[in-house]
Amino acid sequence: MTKKEFLDKLRDSLGDLKKSERETTLKLYEDYFESAGENNEKKVIKELGTPEKIASLIKGESNKNVIIKPSIAERYSISGLFILLIALLIFPVVISIIGIFIGLFIITTVILFSLIVVGIVTLISGVGVFIYGIIGMFSVPFDGLIQMGLGSMLIGVGVLIILLMIKLFVIIIPLIINGFINIVKIPFGKRGN
Repeated sequence: MTKKEFLDKLRDSLGDLKKSERETTLKLYEDYFESAGENNEKKVIKELGTPEKIASLIKGESNKNVIIKPSIAERYSISGLFILLIALLIFPVVISIIGIFIGLFIITTVILFSLIVVGIVTLISGVGVFIYGIIGMFSVPFDGLIQMGLGSMLIGVGVLIILLMIKLFVIIIPLIINGFINIVKIPFGKRGN
């Protein structure tokens, strides 16, 4: 017997009840099947017994030799308390992980920006030394050439630092953000697999 067949037989067996009572009862049993999962349908059917037996219990026609299992409402309240307890225990860990990622994001951003500033300062100082070398060429040509060469090196290093930091900024910041998003998605992943 499948879940659909079980629920159809239960609906037929509860035909004497008011429509609202019948629908409420069927909804409870549908929820019970859903909470157990598709893989456990046969187990649930075996656990519940026949639809006719359930209907007779609900209608109060037969109470002898029947083991009454905890109601669906009781199961939900127990699982609700369990979920609340787990949430309270996990909350500090989740907040700590979020704090770590926010801190990591801020530190990485500050380091990359400071290195970009270092590159800009190196570039500006290279331009200054190069210009000072041009001026020095008129008084001491050899010293002026050395200063122009040093200025050119500083300009090159400054441009290199700026380009590398921009490239790292474009790569690292999205990785941190995606990592954080993936960790946040973990509790909301597919269930029942």
